[in-house]
Amino acid sequence: MFQPIPSHSAFSAPFRCGAGTVVALGLALAGPAPASPGVAAGIPNGTVLAVQAERAADLIVVDGGFENGFLQGLNCTVSRAGAFVAEIKLVALRDRASAGIILKLEKGKSIRPGDQVVAELLKQSVL
Repeated sequence: MFQPIPSHSAFSAPFRCGAGTVVALGLALAGPAPASPGVAAGIPNGTVLAVQAERAADLIVVDGGFENGFLQGLNCTVSRAGAFVAEIKLVALRDRASAGIILKLEKGKSIRPGDQVVAELLKQSVL
């Protein structure tokens, strides 16, 4: 079970998630604010900071936002030690933080703080 933790400046303002719903995250990290993760090889990436259980869906809080190249609606892959864990969709962004919802979760796995998040910039389709 996930527990909310005291507010952190990066998450003090509420996120807006579809249809005008406002979700106040109230999440934080112990210690100083995280450094921006950067953009490796031109692909937006970050780290899971927290998983917040909500009524409609769990929110995945990521330590990268607009400054890292993330965009609202972008699908991202979540992995741990190089293995696929989940696919999330970013639904709300700030300059240095974002929140996503789970689209697909690998059977028997869960998203945890510290998991790597990488944007899926292009998906190839087969005609």
